[in-house]
Amino acid sequence: MPRKLELTWFQPRKCWRKRVTIDGKKKDLYFKYGKSKSDLEGYKRALADWKQKEAAIEAAKAALGPSIPEVILEKAIKYRQRLAEYHRLEGDEEKAQLFQNEVKILQKKIGKRNLTQNEVAKEISKLSKPKDNERWAWFIDSQMVAKYQKWTVGETPNDKSAGYNAENFLLLKKSEVPENLSPGRWAALSYSVYFFVDWLGKDKPLDLVTGKTLNDFRIHLLNCTEKKKSEGGFGRKTAYERMKDIRQFIRWCWQIEAIENLPRNLDSSDLSISFEDAEIVTFSKDEVKTLIDGAKDQMQLHLLLCLNCAMLPKDISDLKQSQVDWKNGRLERARSKTSKKRRVNEKSNRKVPVVDYKLWRQTFDLLKKFRSDDSERVLLNANGLPLKRSEIGEDGKIDVTSNIGKNYERLRNRLEIPKEDQKPLKTFRSTGASKLEEHKEYGRYAQYYLGQSPRSIAEKHYVIPSKNQFDRAIKWLGQQYGLK
Repeated sequence: MPRKLELTWFQPRKCWRKRVTIDGKKKDLYFKYGKSKSDLEGYKRALADWKQKEAAIEAAKAALGPSIPEVILEKAIKYRQRLAEYHRLEGDEEKAQLFQNEVKILQKKIGKRNLTQNEVAKEISKLSKPKDNERWAWFIDSQMVAKYQKWTVGETPNDKSAGYNAENFLLLKKSEVPENLSPGRWAALSYSVYFFVDWLGKDKPLDLVTGKTLNDFRIHLLNCTEKKKSEGGFGRKTAYERMKDIRQFIRWCWQIEAIENLPRNLDSSDLSISFEDAEIVTFSKDEVKTLIDGAKDQMQLHLLLCLNCAMLPKDISDLKQSQVDWKNGRLERARSKTSKKRRVNEKSNRKVPVVDYKLWRQTFDLLKKFRSDDSERVLLNANGLPLKRSEIGEDGKIDVTSNIGKNYERLRNRLEIPKEDQKPLKTFRSTGASKLEEHKEYGRYAQYYLGQSPRSIAEKHYVIPSKNQFDRAIKWLGQQYGLK
């Protein structure tokens, strides 16, 4: 069988032709050598000319770095390699083989000429995909491999070591996602524990962790607050959170007897790290009116819910049909952020409140107008998807999409609000609470309005919010902005 020629004879021009893809576009290159397809000498000269051009094209590609399709392909391969390695280390050979086979499928595309983004996307779409409730598990699994490789590969596990117990602690917490622990909270807890173990030493026995160790760690955290972010520094609030997380980790290690004695200063205020609360930002009456009057359709409803019911985008997105009294215009719910805490703290009786809001007429009318046909969620976007959602990409990174946030940004731009005067959407929530605080009688309901748990003994045991009084407070709040 004759060998296939690299070039094609193009009769209309009586020359040799090579079709290539440059910058995603197909292009024909012509080489005017020879008199006919059978002219072997002409073909050799044309081929030599093409080889020179091909080398120049490849050099230009190399100078630009990998193409977008190649980057996507590499991320997809690395993501599945991490998953395969994780399940192999966990002893689940079936899942490990599944992901390894998918790696081989994608690797066959590496080095293929003229690879397009659509071709890569089509190939990836044929592979296994996590269901919505599995996305976080996939992400977490893929991230755990680095920990295994760093702390356990080639080593004998020490059940008293910091690294070994950190691994088990995080795996336990992972099992609580998403029912009792949000993915974001798990990630933050992981950062704190990894930070502590890296500082302490993964092989160091936890029995050697004393009060002095914790005090030295606090000093280390404070030193980091003095560094630039590019140098590994962070703010005092992050330092506060990391100290709090490590106290939790140490106490857990003591409960499972990885530590014989708790450090004496574990609960001491000497380990606390202070930080300044962010300044409370509020809207003026004119700003509230400008934004609500300028908003259209669902965006106007979202702003009203933010002010009427102290909601944030996640709260609006998670609003359930069963939480709305469609006859009397009421909305009863706990905030999305705190609803998990309510379940966790039921035994200790530290419940975040389930707040019963009376909806303003304009809020209720728009809520009925844009009510979805979904059996669970009240509001969806034009594509029938939640208004705020988190997805895990092939690279393992979290992709958060908020239709409400994007529409709010467009609204501010359309109203030509100067950048220095632009305020975040959560400002509606702080505005409502601050306005209630101004009233000598309704001020006591500001915290309840925000859906926050009681802070004082009196609030927990003696003050029971009156429904009628709270309704009057919400009515008064609306009147301050011309809403009824």
